Amino acid sequence: MKRVLPVIHQSERAECGLASLAMVLSYYGFETSLLELRLKYSISSNGLTLDSMIQIANDLELSSRPLKLEPDALKALKAPCILHWNMNHFVVLKEVKSKSIIIHDPGKGCCEISFAEVNKRFTGVALELLPKTTFKKKEPKSVFSMRQLWSDIVGLKSSMAKIFVLSLFAQFFTILTPYYLQTVIDRVIPTYNENLLIILASAFLLVLVFQQATTLIRTYVVLHLSSAFSIQVSSNLFHHLLRLPLAFFEKRDVGDIVTRFDSLKKIEEFLTTSFVETIIDGFMAISIIALMFYYDSSLTLLVLFFVALYTGFRIIAFKAFRRLNENEIRSRAKERSNFIENIQNIQTLMSFDAQHKQSSQWSNLHVDYVNSAIEVRKTRLWYQVINGIIFGIENILVIYFLAQGILSKELSIGMLTAYIAYKGIFIQRYGNLINKIMEFRMLGLHLERVSEVALTQPIRDLPVDHKQTFSGNIKLKNIAFKYDDFSKDVLHNIHLDINAGEHVAITGPSGVGKSTLTKILLGLLEPSSGDVLVDGKPLAEFGRKNFRRHTASVLQNDKLYTGTLLDNITFFEPEPDLDWAKECAKVAQVHNNIMSKPMGYNSLIGHMGGALSGGEKQRVILARALYKKPKLLIMDEATSHLDMVTEKAVNQAISQLDITRIVVAHRPQTIRSADRVLKLTKKGIFQLEKDAYFQKKHDQPTPPNDTMKEI
Repeated sequence: MKRVLPVIHQSERAECGLASLAMVLSYYGFETSLLELRLKYSISSNGLTLDSMIQIANDLELSSRPLKLEPDALKALKAPCILHWNMNHFVVLKEVKSKSIIIHDPGKGCCEISFAEVNKRFTGVALELLPKTTFKKKEPKSVFSMRQLWSDIVGLKSSMAKIFVLSLFAQFFTILTPYYLQTVIDRVIPTYNENLLIILASAFLLVLVFQQATTLIRTYVVLHLSSAFSIQVSSNLFHHLLRLPLAFFEKRDVGDIVTRFDSLKKIEEFLTTSFVETIIDGFMAISIIALMFYYDSSLTLLVLFFVALYTGFRIIAFKAFRRLNENEIRSRAKERSNFIENIQNIQTLMSFDAQHKQSSQWSNLHVDYVNSAIEVRKTRLWYQVINGIIFGIENILVIYFLAQGILSKELSIGMLTAYIAYKGIFIQRYGNLINKIMEFRMLGLHLERVSEVALTQPIRDLPVDHKQTFSGNIKLKNIAFKYDDFSKDVLHNIHLDINAGEHVAITGPSGVGKSTLTKILLGLLEPSSGDVLVDGKPLAEFGRKNFRRHTASVLQNDKLYTGTLLDNITFFEPEPDLDWAKECAKVAQVHNNIMSKPMGYNSLIGHMGGALSGGEKQRVILARALYKKPKLLIMDEATSHLDMVTEKAVNQAISQLDITRIVVAHRPQTIRSADRVLKLTKKGIFQLEKDAYFQKKHDQPTPPNDTMKEI
């Protein structure tokens, strides 16, 4: 069997190396997907190095041979192999031609690159991969299927049955129309039988009314089913999405996630409309071809020959068409991600006067999307042209042979008219059937995109007693954390015991993992090793959901939502407690700022908080955390945008709360308000003597005047 190198696209920003490995593995018979490899080997947002790729290849029984070479020596490589590209990317070399090479780019797909371009992009590093004697082939695992989408929809089977029966009735009346034409031509006109004409016209008028009524009812049932599918399936998938690990979102572009949800619309359209239409078109094609055989079998065989010709053409062209559609979807995702990113960071663009630069970047991505969409439309246009040529020739030949039949008195004019009408219906229905079958095969592309979300495992809790309370005691026991299997520990040997009601400050240089530590404390990240104990129980046993009911946080990247200030403080609670919201705002020192606005707590803000200052945003987010009445409050640089006076008032208010507080900070004033001060370093976490710590800070010499001038 001939080996085929597949195109496997990366889903995360930095998994080109893993995608390249997946392509080579699949070429040698180890059929795998990115999802499978991702579950086995955790990859950070920094991606893979050449060394870590060699480790994975060795683990999967591929021998590796890293090479340093010039572009003109690429012919000597054993393809497929992996090339280092543009200093920050990996691609798979498929073939070397006389003036170009063909690569499978995890970000773009199959590309032909000229040697002039290769000289600019190829870094000179390649990795040859060959199966070891112990290498074993593997069949692909079953992927996400449509059955998993529709299995839980209430009333799906009964709705589909109604649509099928109604469609069958509507199509049955379509079959009768050519017979009406034949009867009028052969029996009414030659005999001038006006009574028969009136009877036929009246009968077929009733048929028409019944057909349209049936079509109307069918359309209503389709609309109902479509809305049920959209609401139920989309809601379920969105609910699943929001329960996925934090790393899923950190490694992906928002536009890519959005376009994966767009793929649901294509699946919905096929299931609610196209699926039934495909069955009906198939049934109609078989029924009409039987009628055509009744009129003239040899002529019908000629029609089937041209139908087979067109079918063969569509099957051969399908792979290229699928690849073009995939390129269109991915280029659309990149364009949307860039668009959303620019809108979200408009203030930064303006302050750096970078609108023109980013506008050009978006325009280039938009041009890529438009060009890929044009390629899809060009292919569809060629389908129409080939269809027109094949069935145009078929039509000319059929009319010629039918006319010969009339001249030899084997056929009547009515039969000729009916046969041409039936043939027209058959060609139309069969064309629809082929389009729907190709559309069904194209659904694999959309299912792959949806499966990236649907098959990613959410964070699961063990069955727990959700009524159990939390005193506020939390303990970290020998915690270590790293972002992937191939990098060094970000946190190492972390032992931390915080008692209920304590106020602890954590300080340390930037980059040692303070924010990562807060996410582990909140249960947002899983430690690589060690235990998080909540009131003496492991976090999984206590239950993450239960734990989060008792905790609140103010983190560096927290955002506000579009709505009123009251909505944001109460997190859109259906029946908010205004008095408690005001108390929380007072503790956060933002109540007076809110009351100074014309609409007070009903003032509207956008998700970017444009109507608020940086300090006001932080204090509203703090009020939101306090509204939850947490037993544990974790704050990461929560007062970094406040002036000294306001910060002091906030720190004093927080220090008086009868809850456990963990504060990550650099400012001495915030640290001073804590009961204990801990310092996080690369070697671990250490407790500092608070008085000695501030005395040391106070004793540090002030830089001389000339140094200050330099700064």
